[in-house]
Amino acid sequence: MSEGIECYRTFISGLLDITDNVDLAGGQVLPPERVVRRDGDDTYLVVAADKGTA
Repeated sequence: MSEGIECYRTFISGLLDITDNVDLAGGQVLPPERVVRRDGDDTYLVVAADKGTA
């Protein structure tokens, strides 16, 4: 069980590493470093089992 929890934490941490952040003080979107973005700012992270679920 503990190994499964640790794997899940690693997975979620990886998703958050590539998600845009918001500077709460200035309200500015901060893209992650060294990530190539092909679209505009997007501060939402949607995790779903399949495309229909999202």
